Amino acid sequence: MNNLATVTSNKKGFQPFIINGRPVKSINQFYNYKKGKLQSELKKTKSSNRIKRLSTKRNLKIDDYLHKTSRYIINHLIGSEIGILVIGNNPRQETRHKSWPKKQSKVCLPKFLFLS
Repeated sequence: MNNLATVTSNKKGFQPFIINGRPVKSINQFYNYKKGKLQSELKKTKSSNRIKRLSTKRNLKIDDYLHKTSRYIINHLIGSEIGILVIGNNPRQETRHKSWPKKQSKVCLPKFLFLS
């Protein structure tokens, strides 16, 4: 997910642009790493207050980035006098990476977070 969104238009003079998705990917990778480390320290339970706090912090960071991104897109479209936004759906987008073992639990980003 190196590109979070690609914006283009059929309006003459509109410069297409791509929204970088690497910050979201980085936040998610850090979360998975830290959560794995914390879970390995636990005995029977797989959750703790530190993991809950880590999850909350991750969710807030991702929500913030997605909100700023959507606001940037809307402002850019308004500035270009474009009144209709069409959002496409990619049915081939996977929410689980093929190389992950079945027993390994990773957190993926659902695409609807960006749309809400």
